[in-house]
Amino acid sequence: MSASATVFNSSGPVSQVGDPTLRLRCASVLKPLYAWVVDDHPRWWELAAAAICRSSNAATDELVSHAGGHQQVAGRLAARTDVTLRPAATWGQFPVVASELAQLYAALQAAAQQGDSRACAVLSLLRHVRPAQRFSLPPLWAHLTGQDPAAVGTKAGWDLSDGQPLLHTHAAVVGPQVSVAVVTAVDLTFRQRRRWRATLRAGGPEAVAAVHRRYAGRLLREAVSAASTSGAR
Repeated sequence: MSASATVFNSSGPVSQVGDPTLRLRCASVLKPLYAWVVDDHPRWWELAAAAICRSSNAATDELVSHAGGHQQVAGRLAARTDVTLRPAATWGQFPVVASELAQLYAALQAAAQQGDSRACAVLSLLRHVRPAQRFSLPPLWAHLTGQDPAAVGTKAGWDLSDGQPLLHTHAAVVGPQVSVAVVTAVDLTFRQRRRWRATLRAGGPEAVAAVHRRYAGRLLREAVSAASTSGAR
């Protein structure tokens, strides 16, 4: 098992725990950032809400297509955040380390504090993400930091793609003053992989969240806990 977590505030990185070189392909956790920088779509609010709260691929595709493709979206992000994403290997799956993800969300948070209306809207939507992509992180964060869980935005995702043996978790927690990004990688046995995939086929992402938490939840919570106690207050 491997994990990495990074805390950022408005001044830069606050703390890093775990393996800082752990680079994983991410998709869902990046969707709020796509919505932030593709801010000129005439149906922006509708598409952003679907992409962020329900992780709609169709809504995300429409936003990305409006910008000209994933690399164009990556270029917009680089211009606003100074984070240059490596090329996506497959649909929207950019390989990132926790420090890059935390810096991206810190830039989003800073833009909102400076009055960027789209950034403010994205942060609001992050507080209404469906439970399957929150992994119970807002109440954990509130317990660790004393902050109101209603003020904490979260976006998470997972990946168990064909051809790779690890179950990946990617999560961003955005509090009132700091942003935390966590990535984890868990080795699964053949039986565990089969159970995970069977649950996904039978019940979809909402059903698989419980199975996912069984394998990666402890690691994810430990990384968030370590990050919060090492500088996120």
